[in-house]
Amino acid sequence: MRQLYADEAKTGTSTVNRDAFNEMMRDAMDGKFDMLITKSITRFARNTLDMYYQM
Repeated sequence: MRQLYADEAKTGTSTVNRDAFNEMMRDAMDGKFDMLITKSITRFARNTLDMYYQM
């Protein structure tokens, strides 16, 4: 594992206040990792449109 990105006690309904999520997305865009593993898709994003636009 390279890094754990965790937004403790923050809602997944929006990406606005999810600092770790936004850091993870920046790292992904910068090519810092090749794969993302998550417990379930709801741990990635609960808002389907946010998830779609992040991909």
